[in-house]
Amino acid sequence: MKTNVPCIYCGQESVALCDAILGWPFVSNSENVIHTTKRGNEYVDGKLREVRTIDQTKTAFTCDAPLCASCVNPVAITFFCGKAAGLDFTDLCKEHKTEHPWATDIPLIEKSAADITREQIHRNARQRGARMRLRLVAPALGDPQ
Repeated sequence: MKTNVPCIYCGQESVALCDAILGWPFVSNSENVIHTTKRGNEYVDGKLREVRTIDQTKTAFTCDAPLCASCVNPVAITFFCGKAAGLDFTDLCKEHKTEHPWATDIPLIEKSAADITREQIHRNARQRGARMRLRLVAPALGDPQ
């Protein structure tokens, strides 16, 4: 997948987006019911408690940092069989390279929270990329580092 967006680290042409999951969208039921299963609200110790479950009609919120071929960190390949046979690559950016691609402790978050988290991660990635480029240029300028 080629995009018109440059790599977040080095500025080269991006070929992938980071697939790290930031969180899952959720469904919340605010009806006043005395007891439900894992959907809706429950009374716990006499207080109404909101219960959130994963909204399975939507996809997870992912990092989506654009990455070039040299900055991408491929961590998994998923094979699909049947009529829609093929494979899918799970690629992570340098901010997520130590995370397991199938982590089970992923939070339930709103889209606004995912957007804020994504922007913070992209800001950190851009700063890391600037430092990487500076290290490449500094020796040529005579910097003793």
